[in-house]
Amino acid sequence: MGGSFRTEPGILYANTAREKFRYRTLEPASELAPFVENYWTVSWDLRGEPPFTQRVLTRPGVNMTFKAGRSRIAGLTTGRFAEVLEGRHRVFGVRFRTGSFRAFLGAPVAGITDRFLGVPEVFGERGQALEDALLRAPDEEGMAAIMDRFLGPLAPRRDRLADVAGEIVAAIAADRSLVRVSDLAAGAGMGPRRLQRLFHEYVGAGPKWVIRRYRMQEALARTAGGEPESWGELAAELGYADQAHFIRDFTASVGTPPSRYVRLLAQGER
Repeated sequence: MGGSFRTEPGILYANTAREKFRYRTLEPASELAPFVENYWTVSWDLRGEPPFTQRVLTRPGVNMTFKAGRSRIAGLTTGRFAEVLEGRHRVFGVRFRTGSFRAFLGAPVAGITDRFLGVPEVFGERGQALEDALLRAPDEEGMAAIMDRFLGPLAPRRDRLADVAGEIVAAIAADRSLVRVSDLAAGAGMGPRRLQRLFHEYVGAGPKWVIRRYRMQEALARTAGGEPESWGELAAELGYADQAHFIRDFTASVGTPPSRYVRLLAQGER
């Protein structure tokens, strides 16, 4: 089973984050690949240090996470997600592919947007036993193997509409020229209202929100190496009508204007 070490997209102030915790991804069993994008772990040892708050501008998706004393299913998060790290801990997570959690939940995923569910609420008593087994595992590979064995028998049939939703979201992520819902709907061969219903059922937020979130993810990636030559040009590339609108969105999403964010990032501050 392969693993990789990197920084999750959307981690704010990534230079500081790398000093505080380790993020790793692992691949699921091949039969789960249509439903699970990856397993991931975050581990830290801050004993003797003050608590550290990490903020994340998350991607669209549903995650199931396991931590000692707190295991849960997290729906799509429309705002910034914050996690307070203290002491010594490890979190094991399952990132479901866009659209796939609809089958596990048995209801539109918009119903759990900005909400947390207990694992047993979806997976019953076996979910509680799963938490116990994962937290006893000796290492991350062992945790991934336990999750493979748990999810394998529960893997649903492929859902064509889930696949369509996933493909549309992947297209938004890959093509920054996609900035209008009408263009997105036309490219998918459906009307805007049908696209809205599809996203409600399988994604958890409307297509306009998903477009904006991925464009903001792109903005974070583009500013990681320093301030761009022109904020106006970057705003236009990301589909904004003007620089002022981009700055308002960036400030609302990240919590500080883009120029100040880049300065703080370079200085290792936050």
